[in-house]
Amino acid sequence: MSREDELLEKLDECENATAFLQV
Repeated sequence: MSREDELLEKLDECENATAFLQV
């Protein structure tokens, strides 16, 4: 996995966590 893919995956996880907290 490239570094860019890794960062995108982390960003996706952060978005999921943010959405979860907003519920």
